[in-house]
Amino acid sequence: MNEIKCTKVRFYSHRDEAAFFAFAEGIPAVRKIVGDADSIVLVLRPKVSENSLRELIALLLRYKVDMRALAALENEKNSSWFRDPGAFWYKKVFSSPDRKKTRNQTAPTPSVSQ
Repeated sequence: MNEIKCTKVRFYSHRDEAAFFAFAEGIPAVRKIVGDADSIVLVLRPKVSENSLRELIALLLRYKVDMRALAALENEKNSSWFRDPGAFWYKKVFSSPDRKKTRNQTAPTPSVSQ
């Protein structure tokens, strides 16, 4: 089972939080959403369509969630467009954890369970 763990998502109002959940619930690949301490876990269906993957990219980008977990969703069908180095999401999805370090802080390691 695929899961995307969204850690420390920042919401600026109650409606902003509601918009996140409405957006996530509207993505066909999202089977359910569960809370986990300071995280929101998106539990995905076994097959993630191109449309759903594009929506997941948009959701995570909009809410500034670490997008590297999406790399695990790459497959033969989507690799040609998903791994395009010219795509706006490419570096955010396929960068190594070391590239996300700031001076005195290390980015949390994203997790996708299968």
